[in-house]
Amino acid sequence: LEQVRAYAAQTRTNANSILSQDPLRGNLYLAVGHFLQAGYVLLRDGTVKGTPEGMREVQTAMSYLDQAEAKAPNDPEMNLIKGYVELIMALNIPFSSPSQAINRLNNNAAPRYLADRGIALGYRDLNQPTKALEAIDRALKQAPENPELHYLKAQILVKQGNNKDSIPLFEKAL
Repeated sequence: LEQVRAYAAQTRTNANSILSQDPLRGNLYLAVGHFLQAGYVLLRDGTVKGTPEGMREVQTAMSYLDQAEAKAPNDPEMNLIKGYVELIMALNIPFSSPSQAINRLNNNAAPRYLADRGIALGYRDLNQPTKALEAIDRALKQAPENPELHYLKAQILVKQGNNKDSIPLFEKAL
């Protein structure tokens, strides 16, 4: 847990050091640092006690993401990070739609295998396993030796009730 806090602080420190030379990356990494800090607070204090401070960190992170987007709205890395954030929020906050996040990942994010991984996660959590498998298969074509992608595909197959085909993928991931 303390490593999360340390990584959050280190990420923000490094982001501040490049902010004047590279405002896009500086703002992106400041956002990531504040998201890490929000996670640390929620893990440290629990959901009920940690939510007020955690939400302040998320709001700060979103502000930095907005500043990064204003600098370069078509930047693939910015769209990757913002797409993942929007997807997580849409899947966990009532009355949110994940379609905007999936479109951002599909149309503007890179590297491609990470964008397709995010799309697969979204469709997995939306109980759309056919679309999830299509996305994870695209990701695996780009990064066939990535164990996390094999693990995600195995999870999707299990969700479909296809335990038999998931076992070799779990083993490959290990």
